Amino acid sequence: MIVSTWKRKLFGGTEMKVQETKQGEQIEVRRFRTDESGHNISSLVECTKAAIESGGGFGWIISPGDEALVHHWTKVTHDEYSCLFCACDNSVVVGSVQLLLPQPKNEAGGFVGEVSTLFVHPQWRGRGIASMLLEAVEEKARSFNWMTQLNLSVRQTQTSALGLYLKHRFQRWGINPRYACVEGKYIAGHYMSKRLDSSA
Repeated sequence: MIVSTWKRKLFGGTEMKVQETKQGEQIEVRRFRTDESGHNISSLVECTKAAIESGGGFGWIISPGDEALVHHWTKVTHDEYSCLFCACDNSVVVGSVQLLLPQPKNEAGGFVGEVSTLFVHPQWRGRGIASMLLEAVEEKARSFNWMTQLNLSVRQTQTSALGLYLKHRFQRWGINPRYACVEGKYIAGHYMSKRLDSSA
């Protein structure tokens, strides 16, 4: 069980929460902003590469390289429909997740947010960091008031991630048998949702 020591602070508009891992390490879970230093972007890139190489469930199977990843994360931080959170140990990124907001063209689905690209550096797994990141996304989603549901999808082979989402009361409602293709083999994907409104 995670020992929670949540604190909310504002540093130039940056939301930050501090938690303890199962091993007692202090981890900052904070919103990653467009004005982040190059050092922090580089740290996020390194964490991303490690997660991809360990089969982290990205769309990428092989890391596209530093330049492409810097471009990707810079674009994400400037996307007004994406809330990017990172877990950091002394400013070193050890995990990340995104909350994707509904775009104006999806008026009918305007109550739904999407959990995307949740990953933890292989050396930091098993400490409860993924739960910290998922909790940060859910808290942010609830703060909008109008967001009453979270959706996500995950490869069937990501058994730890499936267990995490079930633990956090996401409900599995569908399976796509050809969700992803890795090394010529099709892998099923699971679709899951969690209601955030009071009637859930």
